[in-house]
Amino acid sequence: MTYQKLGRYNLVSETTMRPRRQSAQEGTPSDNRERGQETIMATMNIVAEAVHEATMAAARAVERLEVRNETGNENREDNGNNKVDLAHLDKLMTLCTFLKVNPPKFKGTIVATDADNWFRGIVRSLQAQHVPEGQHVEFATYVLEGEAEYWWQGIQQLLQQNEGDIPWDSFRDEFYKKYFPRAARDAKEMELMQLKQGDMTIAEYARKFDDLCHFSKIYQGNPVDFEEWKCLKFEGGLREELMNSVVVLEIRNFAELVNKSKLVEECLKKVAIVQANRKEA
Repeated sequence: MTYQKLGRYNLVSETTMRPRRQSAQEGTPSDNRERGQETIMATMNIVAEAVHEATMAAARAVERLEVRNETGNENREDNGNNKVDLAHLDKLMTLCTFLKVNPPKFKGTIVATDADNWFRGIVRSLQAQHVPEGQHVEFATYVLEGEAEYWWQGIQQLLQQNEGDIPWDSFRDEFYKKYFPRAARDAKEMELMQLKQGDMTIAEYARKFDDLCHFSKIYQGNPVDFEEWKCLKFEGGLREELMNSVVVLEIRNFAELVNKSKLVEECLKKVAIVQANRKEA
């Protein structure tokens, strides 16, 4: 009995007093903390690698997009250059097209203003057809006829000996030297300086005045200065009754000055008619 009690007591005591064994899976608290930290670090590494891969993928995508854009721009530039080159080639073959606009022909003249009018007309035709400057001489001389054609054949040989390809400025200078020499230009400028309205209407006076103006040396200078000079000279040539009404307006735009002068002219005509009717009455 005692033994059983003792055995029971020992059993109870052993059960009560013996420390509880930890399983191999639980481990110590320090081991658990280390394992937890390792798990966290492993997770963070995985996340970091995923972010890095995503960043690199995005960078590669941007790089591919930039390359594609650059290639597209280069292709567009090439296409644009090709278009320009093709257009340039088309322009180099515009003689037939140029002749379709019926550019003015020139046979030679003793009237200097006729030569000047032809030259200005051929310049307008060349500009309207967008003929390259390098072909201006070729196209302009193509429409020379008669005496003018013979003159050019001789001058062309002389110029080619000195210059090879003949620039447009050289052709212009030689043309004016032949058909509109300095003496004729000086005479036209003198005519402008002495021009008065007289019996002409404002429209007639303005047309004559404008035709002579481009022969003036001042015409070759500053456009602003020439516009002011042109207005002052025009006013100075008006009849006195018109001048007195127009000068006070101080207009320095030629087109506006001509229009105002026409209005004043019409008003003076109406006043003259009213006064004449009163005298008859």
